[in-house]
Amino acid sequence: MKVMIVEDEPDVAKAIKGVLVDEGFGVEIALGGKDCLEKLKKSEPDVILLDILMPIMDGTEVLRRLKKDKKTAKIPVIVLTAVSAESEVKKTLEEIDPKIGFIEKPYSIDQILAEIKKLVK
Repeated sequence: MKVMIVEDEPDVAKAIKGVLVDEGFGVEIALGGKDCLEKLKKSEPDVILLDILMPIMDGTEVLRRLKKDKKTAKIPVIVLTAVSAESEVKKTLEEIDPKIGFIEKPYSIDQILAEIKKLVK
């Protein structure tokens, strides 16, 4: 199974990647929203781990674009964010994709693994 991590902080992305690789996943890192959209032209992951608070193009805009494109619309997305679960951002994300996974920071790798397994059964 291949996971794309979309995260603007390289150290965070590398830490998540290390654990996922140890669990047997193939992993690709996109350092921001634009990088994600570029990489998706050549690669199709089974699931996307998406940070929301990123400069230039935030995760909400990335999610909108993913869901509008037939090639990427069905890829499950798990949001990893410091934004509160009760926030307007979460409501907006759920309007874009009601099946979205949502994990608040700080999170554990066990939470990420459980959410991946739940979304890609």
